[in-house]
Amino acid sequence: MRKELRELSLSKPLIVGIGLICLAMVFRLLDIFVFRLDDLLGEIILSKTIGFIIVIVFVKMIGEEMSDIGFNFDNKRSIFTIGAVITVGLLIVGYAFEFMVFASDSKAESKIFC
Repeated sequence: MRKELRELSLSKPLIVGIGLICLAMVFRLLDIFVFRLDDLLGEIILSKTIGFIIVIVFVKMIGEEMSDIGFNFDNKRSIFTIGAVITVGLLIVGYAFEFMVFASDSKAESKIFC
């Protein structure tokens, strides 16, 4: 199966790419309409994580290494540290902006203090 999947991905990369995107979309639709996890975890983080997992599984299924698609795991700690710092920073900025918008809304004050 690995050989056939590899041959298909080399001969028709557009078809395989669209298939992977459709698979990610199925998971996204299940997330939105069935599991409703986007309300709890944040909609974009979960979708991107599932998409990344699909890519990793596909690369392993065709028998390639992660370094073949550009992931270099020589320095794992710095990669994950940079990713975590950027993610936490963006979350702080996003929630701060949301809090400022909420605090500037005069109707929101009446909801909080009444």
